[in-house]
Amino acid sequence: MDRPRKSLRNKNNYIFPDDTGKEYLKSLIIVIVFFVISLISTFGRGWGIKYFWQDFIAIFLIMSSAYKMFRYEHFIRIFGSYDIFALKWKPWAYIYPFVELILGANLLLTNGSALMYFIVSAFCFVTAYSVIKQRSKHIQAMFACLDNTVRLPISLISVFESAIIITVAVYLLIFF
Repeated sequence: MDRPRKSLRNKNNYIFPDDTGKEYLKSLIIVIVFFVISLISTFGRGWGIKYFWQDFIAIFLIMSSAYKMFRYEHFIRIFGSYDIFALKWKPWAYIYPFVELILGANLLLTNGSALMYFIVSAFCFVTAYSVIKQRSKHIQAMFACLDNTVRLPISLISVFESAIIITVAVYLLIFF
């Protein structure tokens, strides 16, 4: 039996995290769906382990970007409150999803390059660093674009997403 869920919103319209097993399962299903879409994409353009992992990163970035654009105002409000670049330069919160989309599209539409893998890993590293720095201040926040779809804290989802992308990008950088 699941424990009772916390209230979804408070008077400030803040969405509370709720890290139950059900929420972790939702996250796992999302990653599996990205994995399957990447397999389909890779078979469509010619199989190769490099292309599979490149497509995986691309799909991850594009889908993440699309979700951020779907909840654009919500994303800007939360992301702008913790990202190290958005705190110094406010327009970064507005253009971040588009940069993520461009990186994903580039990986999906090209054969990739060492420079591109490096840029993607640096991009995700800065995002993960921002979240870890915010987490060290003991601030609990929801992931900036998921609303109540997956109610896990930002520190879990964003760092997990960034770690996956960085790992795959570094693998591609080293071996291809």
